[in-house]
Amino acid sequence: LPLARQRRTMAEPPGHGDCRHDRCRHSRATDDPPAGDAPPGDESRWRALPVRSILIVIMLAATGYVGLASWAGWSELIMAFRRIGMAALIGGALAVTSSLLVRFGRWQLLMKRIGARLPAVVSLRVYVAGLALTASPGKVGETLRSALLLRWQVPVGASLSAFLVDRLCDVVGVAVLAALTGPAPALWIAVAGAALGVGLLLHAAAVGRLPSTLQAWLASIRMLRPVGRLFVSASTGFRRIWSLPLALAY
Repeated sequence: LPLARQRRTMAEPPGHGDCRHDRCRHSRATDDPPAGDAPPGDESRWRALPVRSILIVIMLAATGYVGLASWAGWSELIMAFRRIGMAALIGGALAVTSSLLVRFGRWQLLMKRIGARLPAVVSLRVYVAGLALTASPGKVGETLRSALLLRWQVPVGASLSAFLVDRLCDVVGVAVLAALTGPAPALWIAVAGAALGVGLLLHAAAVGRLPSTLQAWLASIRMLRPVGRLFVSASTGFRRIWSLPLALAY
């Protein structure tokens, strides 16, 4: 038996080692995805999931609309459609779709600025998923994207900073449109300037010593340590994506 074991050991290539340990090391090496990439095996399920979810949402929405139309009365609904006109309905749908595509382009630029590496198709699905909760106050429900981006190794703080910049830019854009088309343009210009000022103040705070000081203070409280790390991550992301020229470009 010792001679047979010695012959088997000599026949093995150098560095082969124990098969179990090699298999374990190989599994560790293949299980850990690089930063910014999706876990192996999940991409196919991730690609298939939105299709089913979108179909379910469309069916539920259609059922709800049919129920509301039945309750309100079909004749009133048909008369309202006739007053609006098919051309106006199609034009409105195209305008909203174009606006969402432009906003998605801005979202893509924000993702690149924070260093997120994910395919454009996946980024579009994450962005559209956030629109499902856009009716929430302040569109806070759109922070759902932060949870969806975790599988692509995007820090929560970085994605939240992108959400904050997205909201500030929306405020500036709406205020500028209101100043150009509505009454009291000076008021809306002041609102746009205030939003830009808030962004500049946050950028100054993120560049200064506030993040590290706040993290050191929160680190002394065990329950608040994750909040400190989240604040530092968000500050880092905000420094990357916010400046006055970038805000005007957004």
